[in-house]
Amino acid sequence: MNKTIGSVLWVALAVAGCTKKSGGADTTPTGGGAAAPAAPFAGTMAEAPVYEAGATVKGAVPCSRDGSGYAKFTFPAGQALKMNVAVEAPPGACLSVSYLNANGGAVDGMMKELCVDKNASETWDIQGLEGGSFIQVNEAVPCKGASITIAAQ
Repeated sequence: MNKTIGSVLWVALAVAGCTKKSGGADTTPTGGGAAAPAAPFAGTMAEAPVYEAGATVKGAVPCSRDGSGYAKFTFPAGQALKMNVAVEAPPGACLSVSYLNANGGAVDGMMKELCVDKNASETWDIQGLEGGSFIQVNEAVPCKGASITIAAQ
């Protein structure tokens, strides 16, 4: 009897652990039916979670004193897209958001500062880049706990 109860409890705990949501990230993949990454951003370009056209990425932005967050998009090279970028944060928060090529270089004119009090959202006209398109984000000090939503359409 104790073995049965123990087995039932172990299975219940295992199932509960498998359904736990991680990191507060809200990512919505579309296209190839790929599963959403566990976290919306990674600390390096090499570890960046990968998204396709049509994806929406939402999550907390790292404080600049701790580094940057990166996400990779697999748009076909030369494909024209719109990227909607919106910041959610307390007053006074500003983010650095850059559209990068596969070598980490910023695409001309695509290093932006978005501040909640001035320009909390923008729509960018972009093109897919050879080797992948990357977004780099971080929040300016003093950090206030900003989050960002990026929709690639």
